[in-house]
Amino acid sequence: MPARGAGRKGEERVGLGRGGDPDRYEDHKGGNGTMTGRAAPADRAACAERLLRHLRNEGGRIGFGAWMAFALYDPVCGYYFRPGVKIGRAGDFYTASAVGDVYGAFWARDFARRFEAWREAGAGGEGFLAIVELGAGDGRFAAQVLDRLAAERPEVYGRLRYVAVEASPWHREGLFLRTKPHRPLLQLVPTPEALLSGDVLAGAGPVIVFANEFYDAFPVERLKKAPDGRLFWQVVREEAGRPVLAWADDVPAEARAYAERFGGAFSPEHVFEAPLEGLRLYRRLAEAFPGATFITVDYGLPFAELAAPHRREGTVVGFWRHRLRDDWFERPGEMDLTAQVPVEAYRSEGEAAGLATEALLPQGEYLVVRGILDFLQPAVGTPAERDPFHPIARRNRAVRALILPDGFGQAFFVLVQRRP
Repeated sequence: MPARGAGRKGEERVGLGRGGDPDRYEDHKGGNGTMTGRAAPADRAACAERLLRHLRNEGGRIGFGAWMAFALYDPVCGYYFRPGVKIGRAGDFYTASAVGDVYGAFWARDFARRFEAWREAGAGGEGFLAIVELGAGDGRFAAQVLDRLAAERPEVYGRLRYVAVEASPWHREGLFLRTKPHRPLLQLVPTPEALLSGDVLAGAGPVIVFANEFYDAFPVERLKKAPDGRLFWQVVREEAGRPVLAWADDVPAEARAYAERFGGAFSPEHVFEAPLEGLRLYRRLAEAFPGATFITVDYGLPFAELAAPHRREGTVVGFWRHRLRDDWFERPGEMDLTAQVPVEAYRSEGEAAGLATEALLPQGEYLVVRGILDFLQPAVGTPAERDPFHPIARRNRAVRALILPDGFGQAFFVLVQRRP
């Protein structure tokens, strides 16, 4: 999965490590304060033609996952590499950190409590504290967490290094601006690969690896079983000068192994997704940072629900201006593509890498158990009782949105794993 930063051994760091100029953004290909590494936006017709050329170069056919990777991460036409707002009202979708600052405030406290528990247990030694945020987006969450830690947990903030991993040049620019007060302890890394191959965490004590709506952005393969038991995977091929979807039986070995491991939940002809790249990365991170705690928040479902009849066509969807779209080939690179995360597959992958599962809960339940209701404020007898835009009213609405089933509470899950 593409990402960011500049250094040695394949590691690229985007001019923000300790000691970097706090008022200057330097892309890894230039240092003029602008995003020199960002490709110029391409128009729709040009991107459609670029996809067809890619298909032809690959022999006229690619797997669905390869097409999804092109649509999301191609350096010219990929959704995450195009300039433009992706998150919030002006974008295509919302994330929890866009609802208000209470989400970041909750996790700042949760992280601080974990670090304090480590200290009380005598773990971590004198090394720095590290938070690694995978898919840091436009920096809203990082800014919320760091603002809160600086104000309320200075003993944690003073020992902290915040490592932000983000692919999108557009998002990196926003992240850089939002986190300006915290530049000395912020480190931008371009890719998970750079995180794994570099020395960003050398000398770290306790490490928290946090991923919020990260794994749902990975390409997936789409699979189904025929009534006779044969396995098929979805491919994209060219037909009359246009890309079309088709099914093929030459299923790659890794996808076949996934189906053997998890496909028993699905009836014949039921389409299911295999997040091979995401699972591969999750296991590599678990093996590379054995002392870390991994906190994964994403929208996803257990296999029993993924196998429900109304999901017979799978769960891949496109988001464009807050609307669901299924015309995926009509707007190459213009819409977000995503699929439900199979939560039990990630739990299983972590456990296979030696992690123990501390929690696997709907987000609403996890947040309540860990004390998010502490952030509610009484509105009766205050201006907030009459003014829905009062800060207290806004914050209380944000808490409700994060925990209630009709908001983020039931659609999202929280998976926490660490070494026993």
